[in-house]
This record gives sequence, structure tokens and C-alpha cells, in this order.
Amino acid sequence: MQGGVPRQYRDGSYELPVCALISNLVQPGWHCVDAGAHLGYFSLLLAKQVGKGGKITAFEAHPENARRLKKHLQINHLDGRVTIENQAVSNGLTSTVSLFEGRNDSSCEWNIIGRDTAGKMKEAVLQIPATSLDIYFPPSIAIDFIKMDIEGAEELALSGMHRILRESRPLVLVEFHNPEAWAARIELTNAGYQLYDVEHSSWIDQTSESKRAYLCLAVPENRVVALSSQINPQPL
Repeated sequence: MQGGVPRQYRDGSYELPVCALISNLVQPGWHCVDAGAHLGYFSLLLAKQVGKGGKITAFEAHPENARRLKKHLQINHLDGRVTIENQAVSNGLTSTVSLFEGRNDSSCEWNIIGRDTAGKMKEAVLQIPATSLDIYFPPSIAIDFIKMDIEGAEELALSGMHRILRESRPLVLVEFHNPEAWAARIELTNAGYQLYDVEHSSWIDQTSESKRAYLCLAVPENRVVALSSQINPQPL
């Protein structure tokens, strides 16, 4: 990337633990989804990881962010591996949703839930297309990895990927921005996933009322042992 983006994007210091996790897990040839792609920091990393035989589908709700995302991919000669969808990821019950601004006009905090990450209510700015992952991807398309950072709409998006969680069994890296989103983790646990708290390097005990973990990797239970050395530390 180049000028007009956060310094940490330019110098490669942004969310290093997340980058390391993606580098350890995502394999050549995979099909990955970047839900909440913003300017493409993780889309670029994912595109490099999957190689020429892989594919990234990047969803970005705000039109200007999507335009800049496309530019950054072209600059890095990775646009051939990434399909950009300028629409929100939701539950699929409506084909359009309102887009609300975040705190301090931040380009990375646009949301579809009507309040910013501090809980302050916001005015709608745009009407944008919306879809669910179950609607967008037909059953014949397998998904290997999903990164989700959608500013509080995780509850909607997780309920809209019921089939994919059970058929494709992807790894899901998700930020839980509020208590409602955290409660929606039941969509993952009901589908047979174990949750790993990335920030605290620990597996979450799902038998208790766990304190909200902000950043989680959801792993199908039958893959936890096989992937434990790449995720680290040892699972429960």
C-alpha cells in the first residue's frame, strides 16, 4: 500500500499476531473470505498466502473503501486473485441495509447496526446492497477460511452462514465488537467449533459463561488437535 493509509498498514506493523496466525494457517489454493476488507490489508496478505491457485472474496460495505481496496490490489498485482464485493455481509433477510458512520469519521468503523463501537447511536449515511454468505456462495463452492471484522454486525453475519459452517467447515477469524455479537458465538459452538482467544493465547472454556473475547479463531472440533501446533498453545 501507499499514501493515505494508516502508518501501521504502510510499515507492516498492524495486528502482528493476526498476521502471524494467518501466515501459519492459510494454505496455497484455499478459497478465503475477507468480510469487512476495509482498504485491503488482510486481503493482500490472504492473496499472497493462497497463491495463484487460490481465491479471495473481499466484502467491503463502503464504496470509497472498496475503490481504494481495488487500487491497492492493482498496485500489488494481486487483483486477479481477489473478487471485490461492495456490499455488507448480513443475515440475508434484506437485500439493502443502511450504512452508519463510526467514531471520528474513521474509514474503518462504518457499520450497519446504527451505533459505533462505543455504543453511541449514529445517523444513516448511505443505503447499500447486503447479502449473507449462505446466499452469496452456492453449496458447490467450498470456503476454507473466513476473516470477519464488521464492526458489531457479527450476530447478523454468523446467523447468515449456517450452511457454510456445517458444510465447508472453514476456519473463522472473527472480532466480537459488543456483547450481542459475543452471544452470537453460539452459532459457532452449535456448529461444532472450538474458540481460541487470540489476544490471550488460550482456548475458551465453552462450558461456562466466558468473558467476551474480542478476537477469536473458531476451529472445527475435529481439526483442533491437527492445527494446535500452528495455533499454539495446546488446546484444552
